[in-house]
Amino acid sequence: MCGDLADIVSNANISDWKSILAFICTSSPSDQFNNLCDMLGQRLMKENHSYAALLTYLCSRDLQNVFFFFFPFHLKNSKKKKNK
Repeated sequence: MCGDLADIVSNANISDWKSILAFICTSSPSDQFNNLCDMLGQRLMKENHSYAALLTYLCSRDLQNVFFFFFPFHLKNSKKKKNK
């Protein structure tokens, strides 16, 4: 079953990412949930769907990828505040 889920996450149309995430949430065994969310997040990042990827990283508790998403955003905003 887990191989089938990974195959779906890897090959489903990425524009249906919300359905894929819902499928992961309802169908994946708890020990595979984080990996499947990370897999979806990586696909989303490759397709430049960064906010969708962020959501999947938050679901999987992948704080490293969440940090890498927000750190450049934080630096950009803190530079703007210093220039004011």
